[in-house]
Amino acid sequence: MDCSFSSLNQGVFKCASATCGFFYHPQCVTKLLHRVVEDVPPELVSNIAKGEPFTCPAHYCCICKEMENKKEHELHFAVCRRCPKSYHRKCLPRKIAFEDIAEEGIVARAWEGLLPNNRILIYCL
Repeated sequence: MDCSFSSLNQGVFKCASATCGFFYHPQCVTKLLHRVVEDVPPELVSNIAKGEPFTCPAHYCCICKEMENKKEHELHFAVCRRCPKSYHRKCLPRKIAFEDIAEEGIVARAWEGLLPNNRILIYCL
C-alpha cells in the first residue's frame, strides 16, 4: 500500500471489529474504504485520528460492496491472508479456485476449514 510520509507520522489505529487484526493509518484506510463504501464521510480521517472506531475494508465484499451475512452460506466471506480484501462465496472470482485446474492454468488459491466462522482463506489476485 502506498502511504504518504505525513500519514506515516500519524500512527496506526485498529479496526473496531473484535476479531480483526488490521491496523491502519487514518489516511490510508480512508483511501481503501472509498473503494468499497459509497458514502465515506469527509471527516473520517480526523475522526479516526481522534480515536473514533471504524470498520475496515476487510469487512466489505470488494465485488458487491456488502458486508458478511453469517446466516447465509453464499454470503460467508473469503478473506485474503495478505491484504484487506474479502469476497462473498458467491462473488469469489473464478481464478481464486479451491483446486488446481491445469487445463486453464489456475492454481488453488482458496481453502476451507482453516478459519473460524466458516470463512475461506484465500490468496487474492
